Amino acid sequence: MIQDIKVLSHKNLTLHILWQYIKYHPTKWWLLVTTAFYFCLFKLHIWREQRYLTQLWQFLKQSDWSEADWATHIKPLKLKHSTQFMLPETIIAPLPNFLLQILLDGQVQQFYGIDIDVKGLSGEPYMPLVTPLTDASRILVTPSFQRSFIQRVKKQFKAPIQIYHAGKIYPTYSHFWWHTFALNVRDGLILIYLATFATFVITTIAGDQYNFQMVTAILFHPRPFLANMFPVFITMIFCYLLFRSLTVASLLGALPYLIIGLVNLFMLKYRNFPFKYSDIALAGEAQNMGTRYSYMPPYKVILLIVAFVLFSVLIGLLVKRTALSPWLRTAGLVLSVLLFIVAFNKFYQDNERYTAASDVKYGNIWNGTNRYMTAGPIYSFLHSIGEDQIKEPKGYAKQKAEKTLAQYTYKAIPAKKKINILTIQLEAYADFDRYNQIDIDPSVYAPLREIQAQSLTGDLTTTIFGGGTVDTERKLLTGYSTLPPLTHNQNSFVHYFKEQNYATLALHPGYGWFYNRQNTKKYLGFDKFYYKENYYNKNVSNEPVVPDKLVFNDLYQQFKQATNNGKFLFNQTVTYQNHGPYKTTYTGTPLVKWQDGYNKEDYAIINNYLTGIRQTNEALLNLINKLKGEDAPVILAFYGDHKPWGGANNSTYQMLGIDLDQGSVAGYRNYFDTPYVMWANASAKKLMKTDLSGAGPNISPMYILPEIFRHAGWQGNQYMQLLLDQQAKLPIFGLNDIFWYKQSYTPDVPADLKRRINQFLYVQYYLQTHFKPQSITK
Repeated sequence: MIQDIKVLSHKNLTLHILWQYIKYHPTKWWLLVTTAFYFCLFKLHIWREQRYLTQLWQFLKQSDWSEADWATHIKPLKLKHSTQFMLPETIIAPLPNFLLQILLDGQVQQFYGIDIDVKGLSGEPYMPLVTPLTDASRILVTPSFQRSFIQRVKKQFKAPIQIYHAGKIYPTYSHFWWHTFALNVRDGLILIYLATFATFVITTIAGDQYNFQMVTAILFHPRPFLANMFPVFITMIFCYLLFRSLTVASLLGALPYLIIGLVNLFMLKYRNFPFKYSDIALAGEAQNMGTRYSYMPPYKVILLIVAFVLFSVLIGLLVKRTALSPWLRTAGLVLSVLLFIVAFNKFYQDNERYTAASDVKYGNIWNGTNRYMTAGPIYSFLHSIGEDQIKEPKGYAKQKAEKTLAQYTYKAIPAKKKINILTIQLEAYADFDRYNQIDIDPSVYAPLREIQAQSLTGDLTTTIFGGGTVDTERKLLTGYSTLPPLTHNQNSFVHYFKEQNYATLALHPGYGWFYNRQNTKKYLGFDKFYYKENYYNKNVSNEPVVPDKLVFNDLYQQFKQATNNGKFLFNQTVTYQNHGPYKTTYTGTPLVKWQDGYNKEDYAIINNYLTGIRQTNEALLNLINKLKGEDAPVILAFYGDHKPWGGANNSTYQMLGIDLDQGSVAGYRNYFDTPYVMWANASAKKLMKTDLSGAGPNISPMYILPEIFRHAGWQGNQYMQLLLDQQAKLPIFGLNDIFWYKQSYTPDVPADLKRRINQFLYVQYYLQTHFKPQSITK
């Protein structure tokens, strides 16, 4: 009687053998595909195991290898050195006999395989395996062989069948299954704990320096905490099923969300805005500004990360891997992906659920950053992914938009009324002289005051702070209150000017790839776009930051060239000088008078900032003086894209006593307002309908060009006429679709105004999804 039998697990060995064969026969790669197909048919019970084994080794008939060739290329198993193998006197494996002999290489007394030689199958595949089992005193089988073979043969074995796995022997398969199930439940509970710990670390990192009360509100309230933990947990589950390691699952599963937390930390520090999906495009800028920003996390953050990493490693050392069927692993991987997709679409992208989850109790409820941090960094970041998508307004119908547009008729610019239009978007341009408590040297804003005295000037209410330049930039060009992804041609004022035979030129002394401007400028209709790589480095200056003086001098030359060629010009110039952050040391003559309560770092920040602003104002006045003497009619409009960065957590604004509380009208405007100026030379004023001077209205960026149209007496296409009407009723569109009405926040918008807003949103969505060049034409 055979005393002891061990059955080798054959799945990995089969793949090993096939791989060794394909390495020397690359054209036989298809064997891996057919093997996987056969295995699926077998596992789905479409094929019985006999047919599966028969088909599996049929490729041997086509092989030109001899047994000697196989022995050369297949290495023997090192059974005695395997921690998961207890060497018996007899081994059984559902592998061809000649291959089994090569693999065992005399390490056991007896072995039994299936009756297959180098020319393929010859006989019943079961019988050589069944016969020795009937004579055994004890049978040790792997879990997979128990399921795939022992349970399928009808012959009753007298010897006890025990399960051997990972160095342990289980008396029955049921014992093995329950033990394995308990271990997998244990691993699941450990992953829940690790995900909880990771969520605590990430939430603390993201918001501790902003408002720790918001952090604790998330950590100790089930709904927001679970909303932030679930993505971490499901990602850890996916990594666990993929790599079968608690340490790897914990570290890899938490890594993407830890990055979100860290980036959010620095975004709040340098921009006072949280990290959103659309900000991924800023990665290149952040890298280029590495010398201007400090990316060293606080020591508390470093300690939290180190503690999490050490704990994850310790868990991996103390807890051994558990068995899990490849089919269950595959099913689990697919299920985890499906759960994440369903949760993302049904929960994380649901605006109503998000609003309900972000019940702001600490800080102003109108502050978008407060709303983000109250919901939690992970939840809010995932929710922000959908913000870049074009969302259909509630109640939208294509016919409604077309009906609204049909009320207007396309109007071209009369030939004798054409005027050159130059717009300059000034980086982080703000008027701090309006705050009486700050004593600023008159030389800083004197050039601006001289320009304003002969211009129309007012306040521009943006929806960004400290960064996000492209938001203001594109709203001016499109007339949209919300921006669609720019992946194709979009409705814009640029297209309209091209239809009027204007030359259209965009200028930016920064990199063309940033914000994908080198492509999006084309989609918006510009004939030419000059940027750092294709123009400024060679023709203007190769300095990292091109001074505004040089940018404006070049703009003037571009204007002269166009007019000398008999063309009218529409231009948008986006500057880069005055971009933050600003140095925290200052050695020049102070431009702000020192006061009690000031500190050296913030004092240096405001002085460095105003030094750049003075240079910009002087350059603007110089440009105005040049344009004054031109016979060609020209309107120059310049404006700030957003308020400047003002130290970590807006410390400079706090030092200067500037209220940034968005719960009040004054605080909201201090946060979002920048100046705009519209100036016209004498030739242009002769052609205009109204004088471009005095105090202008408080408007959103989408209304800058309509305001110029109104004074010039132009009407534009159907959408532009709708914009002009909309501006008269609702001159400011606030942040996050909160409408500013009668200079105060109110949820109770009058019915007639609400109807007009809906009409506008329907048309905007219609153009964003249906626009083709000249689709709004005469």
